[in-house]
Amino acid sequence: MIMPTHARTVKVITQTEFPRISEIIESLTYETSEYCIYLDDRGENVIGVYKITSEREQEPFARIRKLEEIAPNSPKRLIRDSRLDVTNPLQVLSYLEKIRCGSSGPEIVAFMAKHEHVTFAYCDRPVNLPEIQVIDVIPPSPSKLEGALKILQLAGVIPVDCPVTYHLINEVELLKEMESDPVLIPCMLSDLTNSHTRTVFSVDKNLHQLKDKHVHVLGCTRTQQAAQAHGLNVVEFKSMCPMHNLPDKGFFIAKCCMLRSGVELHKNENATGVVVPWGFNQAQIFEAGILLQDLIIKSIVY
Repeated sequence: MIMPTHARTVKVITQTEFPRISEIIESLTYETSEYCIYLDDRGENVIGVYKITSEREQEPFARIRKLEEIAPNSPKRLIRDSRLDVTNPLQVLSYLEKIRCGSSGPEIVAFMAKHEHVTFAYCDRPVNLPEIQVIDVIPPSPSKLEGALKILQLAGVIPVDCPVTYHLINEVELLKEMESDPVLIPCMLSDLTNSHTRTVFSVDKNLHQLKDKHVHVLGCTRTQQAAQAHGLNVVEFKSMCPMHNLPDKGFFIAKCCMLRSGVELHKNENATGVVVPWGFNQAQIFEAGILLQDLIIKSIVY
């Protein structure tokens, strides 16, 4: 599949301006122009889509030296939709999936979209947006990453129709499965403490009261480290860490308390995703969303 990463790289001309496409060669264009959509004199039909080779001249211009037509024998169509934001490639891919572009064979679709921005896509096969897998812990419910994904969808970073699966690790259920008391957990939550009959201590509040005791740990590597640092004898450990529950294929977003700041790309077998700190903020979740968007686009567009 071929699709420009930004609308500013796409130039549009009509037969009214250039009756023959060859007339555009040696003309000036913006130096950002990489592609040209050639429309008929009414601007309603796509005659051809071309890759531009140019030489920079006085900024911000370049001189067109060569045109190479993309998929000259493939059918072409023009779609006008003022709601479509073509500056967001993932939104364009979602649109292409909806209209089943490429399902009947290779084709080119050109878009006249929001703010009169233009782009195109050459689909040599059907577009299928991959699933995003969200790995998080409950409570709270809904989980923090569930709420974060909704923010990304409202902002248009992740299309609302992009398939999302939630893998939620239930801390209450895991707590009930612990062999005995006392149980050390990472932090206290009212949703958690009101949902069981265990004797529970937490790293963030009353860990010091467990001195010299045998403890059962429900948490992650950092919870284990806290227990060891306080000289506790850990007789049972059960993990509820999202990083121990990553998928082995596809794309994911997860959070990790070992990550102190920033956002990281992470691979697990054939899965690729982004990891945010446990106490992530909005800036970090938007950074993660953009990275996730970029991963998905690069998996489809070449």
